[in-house]
Amino acid sequence: MKINTKSLLEAAILAALSTVIIIVSYYIPALLTIGAIAWSIPITLLTFKYDIKISILTLIVSLLISSAFITPITAASIAILYGLPALILGFCLRKKYPPFTTLISMSIAMFLSYVLTFKFSELITGKDILQEFLEIMKQAVNYSKSLALKHGGDQKAVEDTFSKLLNVDLVKMALPGAMVVAAVFGSFIDYYIVQIIFRKLNLKINEIKPVEYWYISNSTSYGIFFLTIASLIMLSAGVNNAEIISATVYAIFVFAFAVQGIALISWLFKKRGVPGKLVVVLDILILIMFSQILFFIGILDYIIDFRKINPSRGNKFPGE
Repeated sequence: MKINTKSLLEAAILAALSTVIIIVSYYIPALLTIGAIAWSIPITLLTFKYDIKISILTLIVSLLISSAFITPITAASIAILYGLPALILGFCLRKKYPPFTTLISMSIAMFLSYVLTFKFSELITGKDILQEFLEIMKQAVNYSKSLALKHGGDQKAVEDTFSKLLNVDLVKMALPGAMVVAAVFGSFIDYYIVQIIFRKLNLKINEIKPVEYWYISNSTSYGIFFLTIASLIMLSAGVNNAEIISATVYAIFVFAFAVQGIALISWLFKKRGVPGKLVVVLDILILIMFSQILFFIGILDYIIDFRKINPSRGNKFPGE
């Protein structure tokens, strides 16, 4: 691809903007997550408008300049953690892939970026990052335990509750599944933010449908079912790390149908005229407080199809 002056100029401006965002976020820790997400937006924009080569060049320039003001390890970690998903998002939007395909691609990229960031940190520091995390968690749990006992908590109940939290094997087993869910959720947040910004810039992309129109397609459910059966077979056969694989698949299974459940709840709220912003707040509260119930609601909605929007069931999707 021929790189023109306009694309280089825009890349230079956005590289400078990205660098400023990272430096400000680094020195104001409360803004670090927001700043890191904001930093990835110019990368996505450049990939969408021009080419992934321009974006990679901008990423490298921003990384090099940022390294002069913050620690190179921090700059590189942010580049790995947020750069790869940003590149994938911009590429998928440019190719006009369906939102579901884009979200899956982003989720894989974000999960890989988590793993690469862990490995990069271990390589540079020479420390076991997972073990460091477990030690920090252990200190936090012990502190919370002492507070609970200090304020009159039942000793046996407190001991039972916090002993589960301090189960290192359980944490190690649950961590990959938690990372997968975090990757999917993070991908959605990034996509949604970019969608709003691109709309303001009059850039046409395939937008995510409103939550009330989300559903699990038959092909997706078959895939989840296959993974579940495969993980159970591996578990019964005593395959190495089968427990971790099974726990990860279970997390995907529960999360997918919990999302279907929240979609049904949103649809019911909208049908009864609840304002959109209030629906978002209620959805978040319900997701936090009743995730297990949402899982069963999602399964029920998948079986019965209350909303009649799943095309694989012979229904016509709203707006089509």
